[in-house]
Amino acid sequence: MSCNFPPDTVSTWGSKNEILGTKYKRYYNEIKERLLSARKVFIFGDPGMGKTTILLNISRELREISERYLPIYMDLSSDKSFTEEFWFYVRNSTIVPMISGMISSRRREIGYTKWEQLKKDFETWMKSRCRNSQDPLIRLYSLNFQDCKVYDGLDGIVTFLSDLSSLNLSPVLLMDEARGEHFFPFIHKLVNSGQVYLAVASPTGVLATVKDEAVLRRIRENFVQLDPLKLEDAVEILLGMCKEIGKDLAETVYDHGMTIAQLITEAKSTYRDLLYECKQDLSCVEENVKKHGQITEIQKVSKEMESIVRECLVELKDELGIERVFETGKKVTGNRSSRNIDIVFVSHGYLFLGDVKLTNGEVVKGNSMENVMDVIGIGTQEIEREKYTVGGVIVFTNGKVFDFPGFTVNLSNKAIWKALREGRCVEELKDNLKRQLESILRGVALR
Repeated sequence: MSCNFPPDTVSTWGSKNEILGTKYKRYYNEIKERLLSARKVFIFGDPGMGKTTILLNISRELREISERYLPIYMDLSSDKSFTEEFWFYVRNSTIVPMISGMISSRRREIGYTKWEQLKKDFETWMKSRCRNSQDPLIRLYSLNFQDCKVYDGLDGIVTFLSDLSSLNLSPVLLMDEARGEHFFPFIHKLVNSGQVYLAVASPTGVLATVKDEAVLRRIRENFVQLDPLKLEDAVEILLGMCKEIGKDLAETVYDHGMTIAQLITEAKSTYRDLLYECKQDLSCVEENVKKHGQITEIQKVSKEMESIVRECLVELKDELGIERVFETGKKVTGNRSSRNIDIVFVSHGYLFLGDVKLTNGEVVKGNSMENVMDVIGIGTQEIEREKYTVGGVIVFTNGKVFDFPGFTVNLSNKAIWKALREGRCVEELKDNLKRQLESILRGVALR
């Protein structure tokens, strides 16, 4: 029942990470098909969403399909220039020895006859011709000689890619972490050359930095956007690593907005914690994974979270335009009776009323939140002899909410447990609140 997590959470060129999950396998197949049919594909996704893993798997699969495919990987996040990174990979991979061996077996074809063999050995003969030869095989072999620079600049790369066809090789350029400055003129010229299959992976935000219309048109013709991770995706991915407990593990660690890399990191950490707690007993791990992170005293813990949420709101006052956070709950007017509301604060001149509602995965329905439901629709409230216009009613929860006409702020289990363990407003919780309250409070202020 042990889990089989990849050793590297973030893929590098030497990683052998598998693509897991129906959605991401579908992305992979679409990217591969676009690459082979259109000779180019542009991949966009947030860091940690599997772009490098996709490129690695394409490289391996193309070599299995046919020996004529020659993958060339470029990590453009390095400090090297575009051309430096290209030649760094070519010279430090198996490409030069491979093409040298292919050329050596065709030495007669390029003029190295028996007569020439009597005068010079093959290496010396090739070196003497490398600078001025129009023969693509001799140009390719010149990569063995440091002092014989035949391919210069971007035009040299295009010539090199063209020369590979003389060996019946089809170069596949796999460009990782491509940023805005890499798209023009480099990528555009490579696409226009028609000499290469091109797969370009970039962070999502890069697309907005590309201003050249010709380049944008090329991208729009063949691009794939990797969508954010959903819970059902997380379940499929972790089931591929932990067959028996993947579903329970995903439901424990998944958080809205997390990447695949973050999901695996959190799952590995939780699994290690469970192994430690269970003294390496795998049956104990399977039994306890469902309980891990569950709230045993919901009412008590909810009260603790109310205090911590108030603390976070105080820390976020300047960033969210909050004028006041009341230190304790307040009695307000309800539709049927007076209600004690636990979280009360003022932002942009409006009063906001809220409660914390924690669950163990259950759906939170409006009829289970009688307290806050009863104050919805009341436009003004008087607190400490001052009247306020109500901006909204908010429920802070880690569950799915239905039939609630107010605002919902979703709290991640990870942030909740860290805040409870430390007994204070932690950064994860504060970021969680800021991201969601920002749009709520701004929207109310503008209406």
